Amino acid sequence: MILKLSAASSLSPAALLLLLPLLAAAAGGEVSYSSFWRRLDSFRPVADAADGGVSRPTLEAAARLLSADGASLRQAALEALETFVRAEQAAAPFAVASDGNESISACANHTVTLLMALSKGEGWALKSLAYGARLWLGNYDQCMAVGRSDPIEIYGAADEHRGDPLPIRGSYCLLAAAETDGSDRPAGGLESSALRLGLCWPDSCSPAQINNLTQLLLSPLQKLLPANRSLLVLPQATQCHQPRAQLPWTRAAVFMTCLLSLFGVFMLLGTAFDLVRTYRLSWRSLCRSRKQLLVNEDEEADAETASADGISAAAVDGGGHRVNGIANGGHETASSFSAIAADMLPLPLRLLLCFSVLTNARKIADVSHSEGTLTCVHGLRFLSMSWVILGHTYYFAFGSLNNMGQLYAGWQNDWTFQVIANATVSVDSFFVLSGLLSTYLFFRELQRMGGGLRKINWLMFYVHRYWRLTPPYLLVMATYVSLFQYVYEGPMYPQAPAAIDPQCPTDWWKNALYINNLFSAESGAGCMGWSWYLANDMQFYIVSPMLFCLLAIKPALGVGVTSALLLASVTAMGIHSTVNGLAVGFFGIAQEFSGIYIKPWFRATPYLVGVLSGYLLHRLKERRWRPNRLLVALLWLVAAGVALSIVYGLYDVDGGRVKLSQNVASLYNAVYRPLWAAAVGWVTIACVTGNGGWVNSLLSQPLFAPLSRLTYCAYLVHPVVMLAYYLSRRQA
Repeated sequence: MILKLSAASSLSPAALLLLLPLLAAAAGGEVSYSSFWRRLDSFRPVADAADGGVSRPTLEAAARLLSADGASLRQAALEALETFVRAEQAAAPFAVASDGNESISACANHTVTLLMALSKGEGWALKSLAYGARLWLGNYDQCMAVGRSDPIEIYGAADEHRGDPLPIRGSYCLLAAAETDGSDRPAGGLESSALRLGLCWPDSCSPAQINNLTQLLLSPLQKLLPANRSLLVLPQATQCHQPRAQLPWTRAAVFMTCLLSLFGVFMLLGTAFDLVRTYRLSWRSLCRSRKQLLVNEDEEADAETASADGISAAAVDGGGHRVNGIANGGHETASSFSAIAADMLPLPLRLLLCFSVLTNARKIADVSHSEGTLTCVHGLRFLSMSWVILGHTYYFAFGSLNNMGQLYAGWQNDWTFQVIANATVSVDSFFVLSGLLSTYLFFRELQRMGGGLRKINWLMFYVHRYWRLTPPYLLVMATYVSLFQYVYEGPMYPQAPAAIDPQCPTDWWKNALYINNLFSAESGAGCMGWSWYLANDMQFYIVSPMLFCLLAIKPALGVGVTSALLLASVTAMGIHSTVNGLAVGFFGIAQEFSGIYIKPWFRATPYLVGVLSGYLLHRLKERRWRPNRLLVALLWLVAAGVALSIVYGLYDVDGGRVKLSQNVASLYNAVYRPLWAAAVGWVTIACVTGNGGWVNSLLSQPLFAPLSRLTYCAYLVHPVVMLAYYLSRRQA
């Protein structure tokens, strides 16, 4: 059982003694949880000394140490210890090597020692619980096969009953039991502290009945708890499964299946029409080329005859060039005929071409770019998204790990894991690029229009952004909520929309309005938790024109206001970290994900750095900036040093070898994201202004252009794929 433990935390008697009955069941060779609980409930302590060399006074001493609530609690502790001794003794004849009563006595005495150390909060004893398993999944496939696959031969039964089908069908249920503070949530609000248990029940039992039955089986341990605590099966965490083929189809699932099928039909029709159209245009172009070639040959023959009759060679060359010019013009007309023909098509056919796989693949794979394109941004986008996906590969796996504590104990001594632990700054890279590109492109467009702010269509400024981002966003969300339950199955795999993402059925409109990150911490990050980034980015984009206008009208005032907002966000983060005692880096995020990590007033710093970087880039491009090489080298060294320090600088802190004071931790939490943003901003400015060297050559590789165009959809889809993989695993 995994418990959230620390040297300062209190350990209740229930947390200590819950481990013993489970060990007793394993030692006694029992495979049925229910049979063990029945045995524990019916067990009564004997009057004589316990067998196996463990005296009753020893057990009573341990019980007194663990009890604080009177005789009933002491009696319960004594029963649990005696059960363990009995089971140990029963298993002794089957042991590979046994030293008799002495080994049993040593085991029981060591168990008492462990319990005493746990009650005192000693670190070595706490690890015995922290390193235990918290996911007991059992065998999902065997449970679901009960009564559904071929009849199971029951060995030991009468011959006439062998091979008879089972009278019931199995239903696999994953439950969570945790110590609670009187509510229906675990003490401390952490469901990760619960023991998750996979049980096989008859499919005629409802989830409510299963919760009640399991609660009844756990009732013997209830008297071990303090008066203000209870051991509760969490009803909101119960998942009972049925075969995937028998899942009822919801209206939303039917609607989305029809909609996606319609899209598939449009894609087939659009691609087929595009292929036929392209073939016809190619055939026409070929015919035009062959016809023009015959004209050229005839005119060349006439030119040779005319030259022999005394016409100057210069005139022939001139005529030849003129003819070749006409021929070349013919080829250009043929090559551009496709685009012209597409514009001349009726509106329904043009809409159909939007679904063409061929047309869209050409646009995605196009590596050409116009003058002034920030080609290095493609590389930064792709590498940053790769880092996001790498980090999520680990983060999404945490929920299905059998023992997070033991795994992290190995990671904290591996310096390469710092790339994962600090992968959250990869999202800050996107905030920087978003602010930089929005600012730079705004001023470039303003310059093209002659510097008039009134000429800008502000309505289209917002509509274009919303229309470009929202359709794929809503499509992925609707598909995820309505169809995810039908994709696969497994012990942890949800089979109802509420179990997939509880907030999506009611809070989807918050995502559509990009405000899902603004609500209370109790609602988490809203539907599709990873969409918090999209909400922040849209909110920053909405307010950014105010800064753009200030920078255009009064540059000094604009820079001052932007810097003031940046400083305010940094200060707010520092104060919040100090008041709430937040740790640095990965652990600080885990403490307050929905309270800090997704809130725009704390995440605005990299975007504001991007705005300043974009404006600076615009001014430097205007002035054709040619800096001193020494200055460029110094800035590269500073940027590289800052970036490496942020990624690897917390190695000793995360490993527990160095402890930071709260003031230092708060300062780090306040400044490390804007410092990372400044490093990314310098990389972009250096590459665009011709001071990037091999870094610019790498980031501007043509291969990154099509990959960069896929990053938005990759961000939307990759968590769904990861969840399907991890939740369908048969073992933790």
